[in-house]
Amino acid sequence: MADHWGTLFSLEMAVGSHKSAQALGAPGKIKKCRITTEVTSKFFISPCTPISYTAVLRPTAVSRLDQRGVTLTELMVALVMGLATVAAVYSVHLVQVKQRILQEDVMAMQQNARAAMDLMTREIRMAGYDPMGVNRDGSDSNDFSGVAYHPTELQIKSDLNGNGLLTDSNESIVFLYDASTLTLRRKVGRGGRQPLAEHIQSLALQYFDQGGAPTTDSTNIRMIEVALTAQTEHADPQYPKNEGHRTFTLRSRVTPRNLGLVR
Repeated sequence: MADHWGTLFSLEMAVGSHKSAQALGAPGKIKKCRITTEVTSKFFISPCTPISYTAVLRPTAVSRLDQRGVTLTELMVALVMGLATVAAVYSVHLVQVKQRILQEDVMAMQQNARAAMDLMTREIRMAGYDPMGVNRDGSDSNDFSGVAYHPTELQIKSDLNGNGLLTDSNESIVFLYDASTLTLRRKVGRGGRQPLAEHIQSLALQYFDQGGAPTTDSTNIRMIEVALTAQTEHADPQYPKNEGHRTFTLRSRVTPRNLGLVR
């Protein structure tokens, strides 16, 4: 087909083809030019302009394997594997966090019990301190017992300022256990019962005479045994005893140096 605008040629090329544009039968003298095509190209050529074409083909198609995307099955498999990896890492991290919390609880429990026991034993050793000798002056009006027997409270008295009177607040001390709040409390003088240690499970007291036999007579007390049991703040679901709370018990026998002096 030819007209004023030229003859319409259709050049169709496939990847890997080495066909020349000369096969299209362009009339007249042949001039060379270079074109690059990747798809079917349609154009006009004037019948008075003899040209020829040297086609330079650039491979644009790739293999079917390279053109293929990710399938839904492959995406789901990758997603499941990723979630499994994350779950494994998280489970290991969770175990480590629980172990760290448990160790911190146990350390806090032990430190709490030791601090309370240390204070109690130091103050028990000062029980009966009587530098003025009011317990030996022949008058019973100002006598005092260094340790007064009580089944649940530890009552300690001492004349720390040496004036012969127990008027200072720290000269009369009481240790007692508050089961409702799991708290060991300390009361000095006429003051209130201040918390000394928390998360305390029990406080047990036992009194002994000079021969080592248990006694309930305040005048015969020569030795005091204190048993303090503390528990962890947080419960461990994997610990079957005590509702998941681990416990720590300290026992101490103290012999006050000022008890048993001749009155």
